[in-house]
Amino acid sequence: MVSSRVVVVCILALLLSSVNVHSESNTSESYTLSGYVLLPDGSPADATSVKLVPMDSVWTDQNGFYSIPDVSIGEHIIRAYFMNNGHTVAYRSVVVDGDVELNWTVGKNWVIPRTVENLTVADYNLTSVSIYENSEITDLDEGVAYLGPYDIGNYYTLIGTFDDAEETTQQFHFQVSEGSTTYPRPNEFTFQYGMNNLYGFLTDSTGVPMNEVLVSIENQTVSTNTDGFYLLQDLEIGNTYNVSFKQGNVEVFQTVSKEIFSGSGWFNVSSMMDVELPESPYFHLSLDTCSLVYSYEIKWEGGNFTEYFSVYQGEISDDNTPIYTGTQKSINWVLTGAGTFEFNIIAVNSNGSTESSQPFVLIVLPPSQSDDLWSEGMSWDYALTHTPLSPDGVHNRTITAISTETIEDAFGSMRESYLVRVTDGVDEEGVQRYRWVDKSNLLMIKTYWADAPSSSSYYQEGTLGWEFTDSEGNEASLLSGVQPIELHFNRTNVIGVPGHPNGYDDTVNIVSISYDVEVSTPAGSFMTTYISITDASDGIKSWELWYNHTVRNWVKIIDRLPGSHSDSVEYVLTAFEVPVSPQFLVEDSSIDTKNFRIYWSYFQGAESYKLIHNGVVTYAGPYNSYEVTNLEDGEHHFEIVAIMNSDYPPELRTVIGNSLNLSVLFVQNAPILEIENQNLTIGSSKLVTWSEIDGSQGYVLGVILPDGSYYEAYNGSDNSFELEIDHIGQHRIRVMVLMDDGTNSGWSESVFLLADGDTNNASLGTVVFGFVLLIVLLISISPPRKV
Repeated sequence: MVSSRVVVVCILALLLSSVNVHSESNTSESYTLSGYVLLPDGSPADATSVKLVPMDSVWTDQNGFYSIPDVSIGEHIIRAYFMNNGHTVAYRSVVVDGDVELNWTVGKNWVIPRTVENLTVADYNLTSVSIYENSEITDLDEGVAYLGPYDIGNYYTLIGTFDDAEETTQQFHFQVSEGSTTYPRPNEFTFQYGMNNLYGFLTDSTGVPMNEVLVSIENQTVSTNTDGFYLLQDLEIGNTYNVSFKQGNVEVFQTVSKEIFSGSGWFNVSSMMDVELPESPYFHLSLDTCSLVYSYEIKWEGGNFTEYFSVYQGEISDDNTPIYTGTQKSINWVLTGAGTFEFNIIAVNSNGSTESSQPFVLIVLPPSQSDDLWSEGMSWDYALTHTPLSPDGVHNRTITAISTETIEDAFGSMRESYLVRVTDGVDEEGVQRYRWVDKSNLLMIKTYWADAPSSSSYYQEGTLGWEFTDSEGNEASLLSGVQPIELHFNRTNVIGVPGHPNGYDDTVNIVSISYDVEVSTPAGSFMTTYISITDASDGIKSWELWYNHTVRNWVKIIDRLPGSHSDSVEYVLTAFEVPVSPQFLVEDSSIDTKNFRIYWSYFQGAESYKLIHNGVVTYAGPYNSYEVTNLEDGEHHFEIVAIMNSDYPPELRTVIGNSLNLSVLFVQNAPILEIENQNLTIGSSKLVTWSEIDGSQGYVLGVILPDGSYYEAYNGSDNSFELEIDHIGQHRIRVMVLMDDGTNSGWSESVFLLADGDTNNASLGTVVFGFVLLIVLLISISPPRKV
């Protein structure tokens, strides 16, 4: 008799043999990081930009949700910029080993404790990590934890407890920081057994916090913050350290010997000495431009307790000699050529020095042979605030000059204009915005807007006219020459929305102009020409404009006749780019190709350009791009030089632009298999074809058989091969190219060919055979029937 156990074994063997499964590992190498950005009350925050370095930023939707796909495994830096909630930011690190949900709260950030790497056998483990102020507690089983988020600017105490007999603790007291691009990992603290920290507040004799006092031990120096707080980290328990407190050249508290213990590390200090450092000096202007003349007067102001000033061209350092030292508040700086120059200043007395918080930047312009104020590539960034406020909050808008054109204005006059492209931070993909700006007064004479094709086919086109006249009715200039006192303004709007009426304005206005009006913007402080244009019929200021010759544009505009769904729009300059040398339009980068087209901006007055590659001129001519070919692996340095026309003096005919660095690591792309996954019959053949690669020496077709073994099916110069299928199961097909220059590709994407035993499906036959055998076995073991 055959045992039932044998029967079961046979059945299992038959069933397993009937199914031949071969699979290729497709472990995901990337994940999605997503979450919500919220206000402290839990409601969605306004538009927020979230960036995972070095990927592009993504924006939250109306629910505050964001999603970043294709994130690689590992630790990354991420930041949230709360653009419309105080223009604040928060940075932190995040570990990605699967899909991650990360929710942010405006005004808060995380505290991230870690354990030191490479612990020795003598080290003890952390049993817990806690925040003293709210008793939040966690462990560091994974070597890192995320506590919070907590209010930025508040102070907390982080306590780590070790598992030795004394339950030693290491404690950090700290202020929660938002972080920055140069400090992208704030609020991260590393615990190490046998170490502790020293911290406290430093005040003067009246109890006022002492800022920027240097607190030092043997090999560590920190500066007190505006609250007078300091934190010295990683001090060995049991050791004694000499702690000094110095502001400028003065010791504000005697050097103290402190022994480090487990537990609290508080050490508050009250100084009986009031150090009178000089007040911070400042330049009259943060930025200015001038023509290439003999000299330029740089002006500044100082404060109390100043004995003298030192002015530096460039950074303040021991290696940089001041261009002026003395008690004056201005110097005439001799111009050395066109370009951009930065100046810094410090005020000095016997106690020390104080540096200006903002440098002065002077742009020296080369002589221009064109009357055009703008040239291609100039751009201006503005923050736009609508009244009532736009649903999208403050708009960030960029205006870029791209061409010139003569067009007809709303009065039927032909006007020379600059054509500019306008981009708005809230625009959907496909939105088009263009403006035509009158060269004589820098006011718009035509506007065009078209909605994103995915949203609608709506558009809006406006034509404007500006007729400035003097007291005798003659044409006058807004920015130079005869000053106007009257304006006749005309505008017609064509709005491509069904049922929407077209708009029309026609007003007479009074013009008033004031000079040397200082305006502060996020882009800097500027001396401006202020222009107000008042409607003669109702006395309302329809426009207020502030013009600066450095910016070559308006630094501020208040438009109370915007022709939109708002009562007024205010433009404030946040940044601008006025090239004073030819500029590459591509950034330093690493590339994996041998051929690369380099673009550079048009430079006003240039008749030709030279592109220099690793010290050798590789292109000379009038065009603004050039394709470099056959780049070898390694570093490549490029410079662009503008050759000015013959009207320039010889010493100014060459204008050197910026530089470009390309790091080349050529990667040969694999051919593409031109067949699909499919089922075949054993003993048949399949014509496998793939794409041709220029410069190829040959191709290799590789096959991985069902049992996992590999063989080279083809090695030759053709891009096709008749492959014989002589194994049951899955065949994995890949191809690579061998290049003439010795650079070979990797394997191509796989194609899978599944071979059956015959056209009637061999696996099904095996299953049927198994069931038949099962029946025979069951009959053979059945007991004899009694009669």
